[in-house]
This record gives sequence, C-alpha cells and structure tokens, in this order.
Amino acid sequence: MMENRAKAFVAPHTDLGESPLYRAEDDTLHYVDVLGQKINILQLSGNHERRIIDCPEPITFLAFHQDGGYLICSFSSIVHMTDDGHWTVLKQVFSDVTKERLNDAGIDALGRLWYVSAYDFDLKSGTISNRRLVVTHNKFDGEFDGLLTDANGDLYTFIWDGGAVIKYSSSGELIRTWDINAARVTHGAWVGSKLDKMIVTTAKRSESEAGWEGEEAGALFYVPGETFIGLEKHSPDSVLEIMSQRPYDGKLGIITGGSRGIGAAVAQRLAAKGCNLVLAYTSDSSTAPTEELCKQLSETCKISCSAVQADLASPVEASQAILLAAQRLFRTYASDKPFHVDILINNAGVSSNQYMNDVKLGPIDPREFERVYTINVLAPLMLTQAIAPYLPYDRSGRIVTVSSVSSSIGYQGQSIYAGSKSAVESMTRVWSRELYDRATVNCINPGPAWGDMYEKAGPAFWTINQPYVDVAPLASYNGEKDVLAMAGGDAQRFDEIVRGPMKGRRPGFTTEIAGTIDMLCSAESGWTTGSVICANGGMRMSIA
Repeated sequence: MMENRAKAFVAPHTDLGESPLYRAEDDTLHYVDVLGQKINILQLSGNHERRIIDCPEPITFLAFHQDGGYLICSFSSIVHMTDDGHWTVLKQVFSDVTKERLNDAGIDALGRLWYVSAYDFDLKSGTISNRRLVVTHNKFDGEFDGLLTDANGDLYTFIWDGGAVIKYSSSGELIRTWDINAARVTHGAWVGSKLDKMIVTTAKRSESEAGWEGEEAGALFYVPGETFIGLEKHSPDSVLEIMSQRPYDGKLGIITGGSRGIGAAVAQRLAAKGCNLVLAYTSDSSTAPTEELCKQLSETCKISCSAVQADLASPVEASQAILLAAQRLFRTYASDKPFHVDILINNAGVSSNQYMNDVKLGPIDPREFERVYTINVLAPLMLTQAIAPYLPYDRSGRIVTVSSVSSSIGYQGQSIYAGSKSAVESMTRVWSRELYDRATVNCINPGPAWGDMYEKAGPAFWTINQPYVDVAPLASYNGEKDVLAMAGGDAQRFDEIVRGPMKGRRPGFTTEIAGTIDMLCSAESGWTTGSVICANGGMRMSIA
C-alpha cells in the first residue's frame, strides 16, 4: 500500500514558506518566508543546520543567479541580491502593492524570468499562446498554489487551505494525491543527488483562524511513497536576461489574416515583444476568435490590440477600413504623436487547386483567376500603398509579405495560386526600391504548415506533397518530443498523420514560420531588403 501522508522533517518555523530552491553542490535547500522577510538556507544532510538572511521587503520568488547571489521577486520589484546582502532593484513592476503585487514566478530554459491556465510556449522567442484549462479544481478543498513539473511532464500542484499535493498528467488526468499535515501547502522542490525526492513548503494559518489538530503548519515536509524523476530548475543567464525584452514597445503593426494560422502566430510573437496590433480578418466566422485573440494579447502582453473586419475581395475598401482602424488604435495610446505604421504583415490569402481541363472540375474559369489575384495580389498592393505615407522616416519600417513555396516549386494544379505568389515576390523587389528610405520590404515562402487546413487537405494533397518534403532536410520526424510539443493539443493526430501517410516527413509549424517573420521585423534585419526568405524546411533552398 502506497504511503500518502507526509510528515514534517523540520519543525514549523516560517509564517509563509515559499519558493523552495535546491542546490546540489552543497545539498542545501533555499526558501523564503514571505511574511517574515527572510531567506532560509537549510542543510539537508546531517542535523539540518539553518542559516537566515534578513531582507528589507517581503519576498515571493527566489532563484540562483550565475553572477552570484539570488534573483528575487519582492512584492513590487525584481531584485538582484548578492551573497553579502547587497540589494539592487533591476525593475520595478508595481508601484502600489496594495492593489497588485508579484507572486509566483519561474525561469525558463533560456534564462528568462516569467512573473506574471496553461499556454503553449515557444522556447526561442518566449511567446505564449493558446491559453486553455488543463485541470479544473472541484474535487478538493482549497485552491491551487505552486506548480511543479517532473521529467515525464506530469504536474504537481500544491493546495492552499487543502493540505495536499496532487499529481496530474499533462493532459489533466488525476494520478495521485498526498496529504500534508498543514492546511496551507505552497510549493515544492526536487532535491537529492538524483532529484528523486520532493520537499514542500507550508504556511501557518492566521491567528484569527482555527488550526487543524496536530497541524505542523510552517514546517518542511518530504513527500513519501514514490521515487520521483525531477527536473533541475533553471537560472537566469545574466542580469540582462531577466529584464523585459520588448524591442517593439510603442510600435504599431498591421497583420492581415490575423485570426488564425500564421497570422495569429505572428501576432503572438510581436505582441510578446511589445507591438500594438491591428488584426484584420474577412469572414464573420473569424470575428469571435480574432476578438478573443486581441483580448488575450492585450491582457497577457500589456499592448493595445484591435480587430477589424475587412473583405480583401474589395481591396480599396478593405485598405481604407484597416487604415482607419489603425489610426483609431494609435490614438488610444499615443494621441500626442503623429500617426505612423511601423510593421505591415501581408499574410492573408486564398488558395486555388485545379488542373487545366480538370477531369473533375472542368476548364479553369477566368473568374477564379480574378478572385485569387484580387485577394492575393491586388489587396496587398492596395494596403501597402495605403500605409506607405505613414511609414517611419528612419528606415525602421518593416513590410513582410507571405508568399508560398508554390511560387517556385511547380505544384501541379496550382497555376493560379502559384502565379499569384510569384507576383507578390516580384512586387516585393519593386517596393524595396520604392520605399527604401522608409522601410525594408521582404517576403517569405513557407511550405505547408500544420493546422486544420493541412489536415483537411487530406491524402490527395499529402501524396502530391510527398516528393517535395522527401528532399527537405528539416522535414524528418521520428517522434521527437520537442517537435511533438509544437503540435499542441493536436499532437496525437499530428503523430498519426506524419508517421503514417506522410512517411515520417512533417510540415512546418506556424510558430516556426512566424519566427522568420519576426526576424525580418527586427532592427537586426535592417540590412536585408527585397529578399524572398525560404521558410520551408529546405523544400526550396534559395530564390534566384
């Protein structure tokens, strides 16, 4: 029978124990007493000697810093504290801690501090997206507090006012619970030379509340009955790594086709770096998801975001509507400055798949040609022309148009679509000369990207696509976990399709394509213009 009740191994001594941190080099546990304004350093071996460092403010989060000392979150600020107690405020986040304050935080694998549901997470860019519930807490007393993850991806949550640690799978399935002899369980840490043990911190109940009989509130506990496979906590690479990296702060970007797919992925990346956004969409069915995306980006990235419906089948009217929406949004955060547009992403487009004299569909109708070229070619031309007078005068403007590998690879049945994408590549080169003193102008040519449209395309498309992905060096897939993680909630279906009909050759992910667009929007790309950048895993390696 598995043991499910933890016992204290260090007597109660913290008012509000939090943020436990293990250091294997000397087998010590470092943790804070939030209300006591202390850092505790406990020797886990031997007689559990404890050293205390007093702090000038309450602390809510603790991490080791490679330059020595600790990275700390106080109620109001992010702080670097040296080993001798010198306290340097790196960034003040809140000025009035009676209204809001810093609480739990975390360091990712690239050394970035996250201080403020579940998200998909792009490690390279730090972008978070696809906010969703993983676990709903309705079976236990208390509230979720800290969260810990093991090497298998299972989740451990610590129950405040519930006296428990609960283990869930990454999909939200309840696996196991442990009872803790303290009501307020706050957080945990992997300890031991193999990180195969868990210690949890707890808090005392306030004097106005009745305690539990036999409660050991404020003590440290080992969680029994299981050999864990823990993960080492990350540390920031340098003081600079924990500062907000928002190179697009104050900038305004416009993204067409911003409701889903590549457009939504680009929006998430730019917003995470501080860019205010206008997301343009066409169909009524896209209204709700685009508005929800705007709301999410506004809240999580602290930007201004506006959704505007504009039918690109009427390019002049659509361009006017998008420009008006951009002007309105700009006035909400920079009314004292001249209106300008910093970034334009011409992403929206429509596809067309029909052979000449198609056996099933018949001859190509000229109206199909007109439809595709109006949306894919004329619409980006009209929108670029509309915003051109409002580009910056210091060459910091960025225009990126999304083409397709179809423009150069010769997909059967794509005479119209491939031709339209070749047209925007040609226009890119022209615009780069016409707008040279205001902006860089570039284009990317992605291949197929994973998503609902890729799945709906079905076996016929996958078969046509096979010879091209077979020669793409980055398309190889053998069940790698990092690749599978990018598929998000569709991971199982992705694995089935790619290992099955696609014979181990995968499509790209919208986040990968968005990364290339983000690069072209950056200040570092200022010497690149008039180029078509391949973002297709090597299906096409260069554009002559």
